[in-house]
Amino acid sequence: MKNEAAIRRISLLVLITGPLVSLIITPFANFDPINLGKNLVLSGFGFAIFALFIFSDLGLRKRLNSGLWIVSVLFIVSMVSSMLFSGAPITQQFWGIFGRNNGFINYLILIFLTLGVGLIQDVNFYKNVSISLIVTATIATGYAIIQTLGLDPIKYSVQQTFATFGNVNFLSAFFGISSSCAVALIIDRKNSNLNRSLLAALVFIDLIITYKTGSIQGIMIFVAATGVTVFLWIRSQSKLRVLWAPYILLGILGIGLTIVGLANKGPLAKFVFQPSVTYREDYWHAGWVMTLKHPFFGVGLDSYGDWYRQYRGLISTIRTTPERTANTAHNIFLDISSSGGFPLILTYLALLAFAIRASFKVLRRSREFNGTFVALFSAWLAFQVQALISIAQVGVTVWGWILTGAIIGFEKVSIQTLATNGSKKISRRVSKKAELSPVSALAALIGFGVGIAIAFPPFNADMKFKAAYLKGDLVAMTESVNLLGSSAYLNGVVLEYALKNSAFAQADPLTASLNERFPRDWFGWKVLYLKQSSTEADKKLALAKLQELDPFNPDVPKS
Repeated sequence: MKNEAAIRRISLLVLITGPLVSLIITPFANFDPINLGKNLVLSGFGFAIFALFIFSDLGLRKRLNSGLWIVSVLFIVSMVSSMLFSGAPITQQFWGIFGRNNGFINYLILIFLTLGVGLIQDVNFYKNVSISLIVTATIATGYAIIQTLGLDPIKYSVQQTFATFGNVNFLSAFFGISSSCAVALIIDRKNSNLNRSLLAALVFIDLIITYKTGSIQGIMIFVAATGVTVFLWIRSQSKLRVLWAPYILLGILGIGLTIVGLANKGPLAKFVFQPSVTYREDYWHAGWVMTLKHPFFGVGLDSYGDWYRQYRGLISTIRTTPERTANTAHNIFLDISSSGGFPLILTYLALLAFAIRASFKVLRRSREFNGTFVALFSAWLAFQVQALISIAQVGVTVWGWILTGAIIGFEKVSIQTLATNGSKKISRRVSKKAELSPVSALAALIGFGVGIAIAFPPFNADMKFKAAYLKGDLVAMTESVNLLGSSAYLNGVVLEYALKNSAFAQADPLTASLNERFPRDWFGWKVLYLKQSSTEADKKLALAKLQELDPFNPDVPKS
C-alpha cells in the first residue's frame, strides 16, 4: 500500500510538472520572463519526484531495466566530468547561460523525470500524460490567439505570437508535438466522437497559428510524426496491407525531397527553405568541430557560445557579418556532444535507445492500433525530429523526456494489456485509499524545497537585476550581477549601460569582473581593448584574447 501511494503521488506530480513548466512565465518579476520560472518549477517538482521514488522502496531494479539505471548514472557522471574538467565556469555549467539555462541542474531533473515516469507503469497514467499534453496545448492556444489579436496585456520587448515559450519557433515546435499526439487520439475510435471533433479543431487552429508565425519547423515535425501515425493505422487494417509498400516508398520520397528542399533545391524548396537553414548549417558545423576538438569533456555544459567564434570557420564568419553568433548549435544532439564530448552524447543516445527498443517491442507484440501508445510514440518522435533542427527550450524539452519515460514504462505494462487483444482494459490502477508513509511525505516535501533552493540563485539574481534596471540604478545593477547565479550576459548588459552613460569609473571594475569570471566572453575583452583608460599592456592582452576567441574575424587587428 505504501508503494501504491507513492506511485500515485509521483503520477500526480508528473502530470502537474509538464503543464506548469510549459505554461509558467514570470514577466513581472524577471528580466528573462520565460525560462527562469520554468526552471524553478522543474527543479522543485523534479527533486520531489526523485525523493519519492528513492525513499518509498518501489523495487526500482525490478521495475526498470538495470541497464537504464546504469546509463542514467553514466549520463550524470559525464556531466559532472564536463563540469570539472572542461574549464568552463562552474556556475555557468551548473545553471546554464542566460536565456537557455540548459545546465547540469536542468538535465539532472530531466533524468529524474524520465525515470519517475518509467517507474509508474500504469496504462491510465500514460493515457493521462497524452491528455495533459493536449490540455497544455489548449491553454497555450488560447494565449497565442490573444497575442495574434494584439491583446496581450504583457508588454514584451518583442510582441509576437509565442504564447509562453518566448519564441515563435518554440511555440511552433510545441504545437507540432502536441498536434502529432492529438492526431493519434483522433484516429483511435475508442475515443468519443465529441472528443475527436474537439481534438481535430485544436489541431486545425494550432496548425493555422503555426503557419501564421512563419516558423516551418512545427509543420515539418507534425508531417513527419503524423506520417508514422497513419502508417501504424494502415498497418492495423488487414484490408489495407496492399498499401504498405507504396506508402513507405512515398514516405522515403517525401523525406528525400524535404532534405533536398532544405538545400533550396527541388519542388519543395519554396515551402521548406528559409535563409536561417543556411545559418543552422554553420551552427551545426561549429558544434561538431567542438565535439571533435574536445572529445572527452566537451567545451562545458551550455558553453557552446563561448567557443562558437573560435570554431565557426572563415565561411561562417563572413557569410553575413562577424557579429552573427550563436550560443547553441540549434541541434540538441550537437549541443549535448559539444557540451560534454562523446561520453555525454553516447549515454544520451543510449537512453533514447531504450525508448526505441521499447517502441519496437510494443509494435511487434500487436498490430492493433493502440491510441494511447501511438499518441505517446508520435509525440516522442516529433520531439526527436525537432531536436535535429532546434534548441532545447525547457518548456518543450520537458515533454521529450517525459515521453521517453512513458514509452519505456508503457512497454512494461503492455505485456499484460496487449495480451488481451483489446478485449478489455488492464490497468494497474492504484488504490485511492493507499496512504503515503510519513517518511515518504517528508522526503517529498524536503525534496521540493531543496529543488527550489537549488534553482533559486539565478532567479533571484535576475529578479534583482530587473528591479535595478527599471530604476536605472547602476550601483544596484552592479550588485545584482555579482550575486551567485548571475550570468555573463547580464554582466555585459550592465557594462554596456555604464559605458553609454559615461560611468567610466564603474565600467572598469565591471570589465575586470567580466573577464575574470567569464574569460571566454567576447564582449569583455572587446571593451578592454577599446577603452581609453586601458593601459598598453591591457590592450595587448585584450587583442591577443580577441584573436584567440575569433581567429577569422576580419575586424580584429592581426597585430
